[in-house]
Amino acid sequence: MKIQIIGTACPNCKIFETYVKESIQELQLEAELSIVDLDCEKKDHKAIDPPALIINGKQILNGLPPKKEDIKNQLKNYS
Repeated sequence: MKIQIIGTACPNCKIFETYVKESIQELQLEAELSIVDLDCEKKDHKAIDPPALIINGKQILNGLPPKKEDIKNQLKNYS
């Protein structure tokens, strides 16, 4: 599973990143995780409102960070 976190250095993005990493570990998923700094990659991610979660190339979550349980449920659906 390929997972991307799209974000900036804002507090919401950092919380989101933490939740995703914890969820991957708790679910014991084999995942290739990459973190994309939107400030550096704006031209490639114009339609994304950070923080965002992309799994296997599909945008799953976007905007304000959801609850950790929401992230875990999405990861379960794609594992």
